[in-house]
Amino acid sequence: MSELVTNAHVHAPSAARPIPTWDGCCLHVSVADRDPHLPAPSDASTQATSGRGLAIVDALSDRWDAHAFRGGKAITACFLPPGEPSPHPTADGEGSPPPEA
Repeated sequence: MSELVTNAHVHAPSAARPIPTWDGCCLHVSVADRDPHLPAPSDASTQATSGRGLAIVDALSDRWDAHAFRGGKAITACFLPPGEPSPHPTADGEGSPPPEA
């Protein structure tokens, strides 16, 4: 959560705050800001003092995504309880289908 907020404050000309939500399967942490440019992971050199934000989010979360909206963007990271399969299918079709009602 800290990395998402820090990235928003460093890279966007606006305030940002985390919004956690629980959908019964996954803790989603979203941070929105007014910068419409979607982030792209970068390969920071071993000497760099920054540039690893998305790599950290990718390593610690079970899944993350970014989407633009009118007036900005949002980054959302999903954190599953330990040992739980993902309820959200990935682009390659992996993951569990949503539970049936």
